[in-house]
Amino acid sequence: MKTRYINGIFYTLNPLQPKVSELWVEDGKISFLGSHSAWQADQTIDAQGWTCFPGFVDSHLHLIGYGEHLSLLQLHKNPNTQHVLAQVKARFQGRPLYAQGHVEQPLTKIDLDTISSSIPILLRHADFHGATVNSAILHQIGLDNHPTGVLHEADALKAVQALPKYHQDDLVKMITIAIKKLHEFGITGGHTDDLYYFNGFHEVVSAYQKVLTTLPFRTHLLIHHLELDTYETLMKKNPYQHPFLEFGAIGEIFYDGTLSSQTALMHHPYQGGQGVGVRQFSKQQWLTIVKRIRRLGLPIAVHAIGDLALEEVVDTLIANPVKAGLHDRIIHASFAKKATLVKLKRIPVMLDIQPQFVTSDLPWATQIMSAQTELIYPFKTYLKEGLMLCGGSDAPVEVPDPLKGIHSAYLRQSTSLSSAFQPEERLSMLEAVQLYTTGANAPSYLPQRQGKLAVGSVADLTFINEDFLANPKRLATANVMMTVVNNQIVFRKN
Repeated sequence: MKTRYINGIFYTLNPLQPKVSELWVEDGKISFLGSHSAWQADQTIDAQGWTCFPGFVDSHLHLIGYGEHLSLLQLHKNPNTQHVLAQVKARFQGRPLYAQGHVEQPLTKIDLDTISSSIPILLRHADFHGATVNSAILHQIGLDNHPTGVLHEADALKAVQALPKYHQDDLVKMITIAIKKLHEFGITGGHTDDLYYFNGFHEVVSAYQKVLTTLPFRTHLLIHHLELDTYETLMKKNPYQHPFLEFGAIGEIFYDGTLSSQTALMHHPYQGGQGVGVRQFSKQQWLTIVKRIRRLGLPIAVHAIGDLALEEVVDTLIANPVKAGLHDRIIHASFAKKATLVKLKRIPVMLDIQPQFVTSDLPWATQIMSAQTELIYPFKTYLKEGLMLCGGSDAPVEVPDPLKGIHSAYLRQSTSLSSAFQPEERLSMLEAVQLYTTGANAPSYLPQRQGKLAVGSVADLTFINEDFLANPKRLATANVMMTVVNNQIVFRKN
């Protein structure tokens, strides 16, 4: 069946043919760019003057976690202890309670125990690297004598894993909720890390297969290193082939922590003598993981926020190179030293960046350090040095809205900043769009998934009501009007 898209501004992201007047699609792939007088369309879709881009892709999110986030009590980073307690008390119904979006504050297990000390209550911190819990949770994970119930990193993860497991039907519902919301943001695909944190490899993959049968979304699953045994065994017996499901690098491996918990590994200490952050592994543990992944011939996706974490990760990747033709992925790469940048250029690597971190983390992030690092969210510098950037949100840490990410990459300015932070690191509007199109598609290595409107490419399309490439000021009023996956309209704004 031939589909003809007309009356739109179609940006190809190909510099040799930047815009076309029409788009022709057949069997889910683009068959022709421009008008074709000899062809007869089976259906014609009027784009109503909207701007069309190749379908936006989120290069790093936690898709089931985002669906869970949409289903749970959200505390919205409220610093008022009494308000938070009132919210939790109102939601508590004598069953284990899990809430998200908490920020560290004087609230402790003593406060939560006034609601219940015998039924688990867990408030996960907004950065997802910490949790505040009551005595019931502490007892479950063997930390009865913990003074506050404010946990970080490994202890926080143990607390989350102590909560009752979801049924697979719950996973299906959360995946469905998340994908439908992502479609509203114009997102046609995403790279997600879910295989360890919920019901294990097999149940998670099975849940995705059930959803993707009727709800198309280009799903790229990272493989948690603790699921490697399962992955090896199952993939030999059952390759899990599905047109909307693919497996990627081994990750997200957490090398360090986060800024908000002051566990991101930095060269300079945090204010008040709080140390320089944490390594999640000993040197030997880290090398053991890397060498095993390399024996399987697979790339690594590793979380590194701090400049010292980035330097140590890059040194390891240089010493243990990835298989020819593949790229490792470094997630975040928020802070860097110039000397590390020179090393980065020596290895095949993609950087999964989150532009919204610039506007949500600054300027407070620099104020908790004793000295400023050399490069801070250096997106333009990375591009100038020839590094490949993939745009994502880290949802549910940030709202998975590519338009917000494009805005942050272009302006580098939040409501708390009177001017752009390090304006020399601003991306052009086109470069910002490419983060979520050509960049975010690169880890798939598929010729039909290059993030461009080209003959032979999949018909994944995002339609916006404003042409903000022609006039950047129009980004402020831009909205997603229609999302198309495999030539199927999955979202259309009323």
